[in-house]
Amino acid sequence: MTVLRLVDTELRRFARRRAVRWLVLLCMALAFAINVTQLVRSSETTSYRRTDLPALPDSCRAGERDGLPVVDQSCLDGQGGFFSFAPEPGRPVAVLLAQHSDRRVRVGRTFEDTVAGMGVALGLLGILLGSTFLAAEYGAAGFGTQLLFEPRRWLLYAAKVAAVAIGCALVAVLLVTWTGLGQLLASALRGSTAGVDAGWLADRAADTARVASACALAAVCALAVGALARRTVVAVGIFFGLVIATGFLINTSWGRPLGRNSPMNAIFAVGSGDFGNADTWGGLATLAGALLVAAAWALGLSLLAGWWVSRAEIR
Repeated sequence: MTVLRLVDTELRRFARRRAVRWLVLLCMALAFAINVTQLVRSSETTSYRRTDLPALPDSCRAGERDGLPVVDQSCLDGQGGFFSFAPEPGRPVAVLLAQHSDRRVRVGRTFEDTVAGMGVALGLLGILLGSTFLAAEYGAAGFGTQLLFEPRRWLLYAAKVAAVAIGCALVAVLLVTWTGLGQLLASALRGSTAGVDAGWLADRAADTARVASACALAAVCALAVGALARRTVVAVGIFFGLVIATGFLINTSWGRPLGRNSPMNAIFAVGSGDFGNADTWGGLATLAGALLVAAAWALGLSLLAGWWVSRAEIR
């Protein structure tokens, strides 16, 4: 087989796996449920509470209601509260304090944070998809059958790496786009689409490419561990144990360098894209640095797994 045809075959095998389809459908259903909940809760309301003030703050006055002056609560708090106004001689002034509550869906302001959170979740999804792709074939003797048609083990494994990377990147793009369209629709119906323009779309496209790369790198690493362990459960357990170990190491002085350069820390950093605080990812302060660490792990594990696959007995 040619290389491109082999990659195409592996991509179709990836897309046909029930685990892939069910996980993608589950994620889409979850995103849909969250968007519907946001749509239902999207509202802008003002509540009023009667109280007495020692004086009437004219700068925060917001009209009248039921014969009483209305004072904006946020304005009053911003100017120091009740006691910033010197009491005047005489009786206290009865007013209505207006408290504004804005829970509208605003995709232009919040979707960047949504994608950052999805980046971490998609890294975990990449681990699940990558772990099950090859490890499950060992259990079903599918890999041995494939070697009858393509005996070049290194080439076959490289095709699987390419397929799982492309497939998981496309899954990530699909889920981010699905979630974004849902938020955009909710914002248009009962919220605000302010800030959505060509520049915003370009920034979100860059964010989508970033989280897609995190999902792909996680899947490649998981594919390699699955090839070495030959069990999906073992591969998933190793990575989730690594997540816990990374959190522990980063919070210790002696283990911080190890935690900083662990694959999960780098993958989560790439997915999140939050580098405002140098301590957030144990010292990974730039996207380029996080990508370098994650790519190095993906390459190293892939070479190790490819060597193992080329020499191991496979039935």
